[in-house]
Amino acid sequence: MTLDVRLERVTVELPAIQVTATADVGGAAQSPQPLALVSSDALRTIQVSSIGAAVEILPGVRSISTGQGIAKPVIRGLSSNRVLVAEDGVRLENQQWGDEHAPQVEALDADRVEVIRGPASVLYGSDALGGVVNIVPRELPDAIGRSPSLPGG
Repeated sequence: MTLDVRLERVTVELPAIQVTATADVGGAAQSPQPLALVSSDALRTIQVSSIGAAVEILPGVRSISTGQGIAKPVIRGLSSNRVLVAEDGVRLENQQWGDEHAPQVEALDADRVEVIRGPASVLYGSDALGGVVNIVPRELPDAIGRSPSLPGG
């Protein structure tokens, strides 16, 4: 007895599966990320002149310094265009070229500095393989609920 079998190629596309640890479904950007924080109290205590020097108090983070006020963050051995520096979530692209190009952020104006390391940093792009340093500035003062005039002598 002879049996002839003919197979046809069929493409089967399976739906995407998302695994979460909560009851709510969310995207990758909303997933928990390992975050190290240099608080406003710590920034006031150490009184640094650059963001690179401010993040040195965190484990695994160092800086490349070429003088007073010029320091680039180094996370797990990666720096320059492998560490993304952002101010209030906005990318700063000026620190990636040479040793004399530090992030142009006023360290004394920072309320806190957030550092994301590990696999979560690649959510920010290929220029964040080492990690992400986000500088959150202090809120600007306003006169809401107070007198708009300022006496002086």
